[in-house]
Parts: sequence; C-alpha cells; structure tokens
Amino acid sequence: MKKKGWIILLFLIVLSIGLAGYSFINKPKLEMSYPSFLDAVNLNRVDSVTFTENSNSFLVVLEGESDNRYTVPNPKTENFTEFLLVNDITIYYTQDNIAVQGLQALLVIGIVGGVFFFLRKGGHGNIKIKDATKM
Repeated sequence: MKKKGWIILLFLIVLSIGLAGYSFINKPKLEMSYPSFLDAVNLNRVDSVTFTENSNSFLVVLEGESDNRYTVPNPKTENFTEFLLVNDITIYYTQDNIAVQGLQALLVIGIVGGVFFFLRKGGHGNIKIKDATKM
C-alpha cells in the first residue's frame, strides 16, 4: 500500500476512535426545571445528584431511570446540600469530565507520534532537489 493510503487509513482510524470515544462519554443529557426537580424530591423519585466543580447546573438520576441523567440549574443556596441529605438523596462530586481530557491528550499524542514516526521513517526521503542552474 502506498504511503498516502497509509496516511489516509491512519487518519480514518484516529478519527473513528475519537468520534466513538466522544459519543460514549458524552451521553445526551435531558433538561429538567428546578420546580420539576423539587416535585421529584417530594415524591421520593430522586436517587442521586452529581455536582460538577464550577458548574451552574447539576446532574440528577431518578429512581428506575439509571440510564438517564437530567441537567438541573443549581440554586447554589447554603442549605441545599442539607436539603438533599435530609431527603435521603445520594450526593456525588466530580471535576470537569476527566475522561474527556484524558482521551483528548491520548489522541493528540497519537497524532503527533504518528506524524513524527512517518517523517522519521522516510515520509519524504526520496525527494531530490535538482539544481536549477544545470538545466
């Protein structure tokens, strides 16, 4: 296979891995209003809440719907955590999607490494410069 074919194949493999990882990590999030969240709390339907550092919203998982995560605006009141704990809701804290950052770093390292390997192993080693004065 020609080197251009290898480059295209490598690019398509990296692109497909990146897209698959992105779609796996970023599941669609459903929106829920804060009054709807309070109604779900009063009906004991809220299983857990996940707060992300420096975020204006939090993720909610309802009982019986473990595959769905709802995004709810964060009221950021002082007694909100106590309110959740009193209502027997599990609280999780997380940072800004560490898995996505790790995947991005691996993807960049892979691309840079592939380009470096290609150039070191003779990517353009057969090109000869001709002297224009000897024509």
